[in-house]
Amino acid sequence: LSGLLQLLVLSLAGFSYIKQSQEQEMGLKAKGIANFLAQSSTIIEVLEQGAEVNLQQRFKEMAEEIGATFIVLGDSNGIRLTHPIPERIGLPMKGGDNDRALIHGESYVSFATGSLGRSVRGKTAVFNDKGDIIGVISVGYLIDRLEDRVEPYLIFLLGMVLLVLLVNAV
Repeated sequence: LSGLLQLLVLSLAGFSYIKQSQEQEMGLKAKGIANFLAQSSTIIEVLEQGAEVNLQQRFKEMAEEIGATFIVLGDSNGIRLTHPIPERIGLPMKGGDNDRALIHGESYVSFATGSLGRSVRGKTAVFNDKGDIIGVISVGYLIDRLEDRVEPYLIFLLGMVLLVLLVNAV
């Protein structure tokens, strides 16, 4: 019985490691994409001059291509200029994790609960050519969707536990 308990604990620890590793990997991917987008002259122009560019559709398509749940552009006050749900454009970004970008100019991975749910997101400040912070880009993946990708590993690990049990029983 103690061997079974050890095997079960080991399986759960393995699953936890895989889940954490997946979340961190997706966070770093999101941060890289946010950094790339923050360098875009189009993004800078939209933030500086309010240029009318259909970023909403571009960001939706890009999010689908990379498997992200959202790509949100916020102004220097954290007001959404894009969002997967158009009715939320013009409202403040949710999650309480914009200060590092908007105040300190950082690029980072964050875990927060926003308007779409709990997510891992890459956030970065957007700077103009004078070095002023003019906005924030947030690229995110819902944690629930990441868990859906990792659950097969848990099923596999638990299947191995059962197989070891059966072999030991025989």
